[in-house]
Amino acid sequence: MSKVDVSLIIPTFNEEDNIRETIIEWEKALANFNYEILVIDNGSNDRTIEIAEELADKCLTFPAATVGGLRNFGSDSSSGDILIFNDADVRPGNNWTHEFNSIFSSVLSSKLIIGGHLRSSLKDNWIYKYWFQQILESSKTDVNYVGTGHMIMSKKTFDDIGGFNNHLITGEDYDICCRCKNAIGGQILLNKRLEVIHDGYPTSLRSLFLREHWHGQGDTQSLSTFFSSKIAVLATMYTTLALASLASFGAGAAFASLIFFILAITLLLLSSFYKFRKKMGPKGRTLNLALFSVYLLARSCSIINPKTLKNLNISKRN
Repeated sequence: MSKVDVSLIIPTFNEEDNIRETIIEWEKALANFNYEILVIDNGSNDRTIEIAEELADKCLTFPAATVGGLRNFGSDSSSGDILIFNDADVRPGNNWTHEFNSIFSSVLSSKLIIGGHLRSSLKDNWIYKYWFQQILESSKTDVNYVGTGHMIMSKKTFDDIGGFNNHLITGEDYDICCRCKNAIGGQILLNKRLEVIHDGYPTSLRSLFLREHWHGQGDTQSLSTFFSSKIAVLATMYTTLALASLASFGAGAAFASLIFFILAITLLLLSSFYKFRKKMGPKGRTLNLALFSVYLLARSCSIINPKTLKNLNISKRN
């Protein structure tokens, strides 16, 4: 296996609409490096594999794997000194190559995990404007974790950490970042100049709910992951209060229903103002509250998923 500077690892599942443009754009961005692009497919039944085999350096299949398992398989099959884990709907921004050049040496020489700034291609969408954009703009550079939508580290750091947790349905990004800090004394950085374009942000309340429902499964795989997740606990409290209000109203207990409703709204307001401290104006805050409500409901419903119920006792690492 010949050695390369950079291995770009892309997990896929039915990504025929995105994978061609993603690979072509990354080939341009990495043109000054000795690189390889690996597509690790999870059992697509569209044209993803056909397109990837045409364009990528390697196209491998691993149908039974979790997304962390796909990334581990990609790392095992790679030969680069630096690993870039990248989603199939994430493309490089205009200044990505210049910024990557500037961090290349520090990634190789330090125990670092660096995340990119995932900008949306749909800036005018209200869900992006009042939810995801607010999260991105409020993010610090020294953070607890970065997402695997665009995550960079050296192969040595990856191996020292022990790779991703194969058992996690979601949340493998948070888990590997925690182990980087706690197990090897590493650092997690969000580089806002390392801009990438994410085409997969939700554009409807339904798609936002489904996205957060899936993400929430990582917090509900065991009692320990549930109680260690502030979001899981908050979401459960909010949904419990909302359901109690509806149940009380249905039972004719109007006063109790009002109390539960006020408690639920108060919890929602406090959460919104704590997480999103930037001024949005009355309209923006109202829309943010609506999105926060959908977010919390979706996260609290994650426990209902059969996969999380089946794996409720799984809390071990690789």
